[in-house]
Amino acid sequence: YIYSYAHIAQATGMPMVRAMFLEDQTNDTAWQKELQYYWGHELLVAPNLSDGGNAVSVWLPKGDWYYFWDDKAYTGDSTQSIMAATGVVPVFVRAGAIFPMAPYAKSTFQIPNDQLIVQAYAGADGAFELYEDDGVTERFRTRGELRVTDLRYTDADLGVEIAAAQGTYTGAPTARSYQ
Repeated sequence: YIYSYAHIAQATGMPMVRAMFLEDQTNDTAWQKELQYYWGHELLVAPNLSDGGNAVSVWLPKGDWYYFWDDKAYTGDSTQSIMAATGVVPVFVRAGAIFPMAPYAKSTFQIPNDQLIVQAYAGADGAFELYEDDGVTERFRTRGELRVTDLRYTDADLGVEIAAAQGTYTGAPTARSYQ
């Protein structure tokens, strides 16, 4: 997820971390919420600016949202009071979001690239472009060594579709398992 948004930022200039008004420029409330932000298009982050253990006021834009830490559903176009323990950052996931994730690894150098965990959030259709390269060089830029995989979620049938990957890079897996 993060690596894909890094590619988008590099290619387009659209930042990974986005002020609320970048996603909804005509909404006055979005312009007023300077302490919360999007991480990509699918995540909304509302940092707790105190020592913790208190309620954080979070504005959720239109649509359905899930609290990242327990998957509790919230209806958007509302302001929620969220308890935030010390060390817990309130994060919400947009309905329809698709998150490609690597399995647990002790180091980024040990992440297996032949396995992918795909998490989809119900409530809306969604799509995500997974960008991959060797993770070390700039051959994605200088030689076009890049692979893009389209992921789609259809809420009506609760289905995730994984398209054939387009492109390749040195060290790309020849097969991959999905969970």
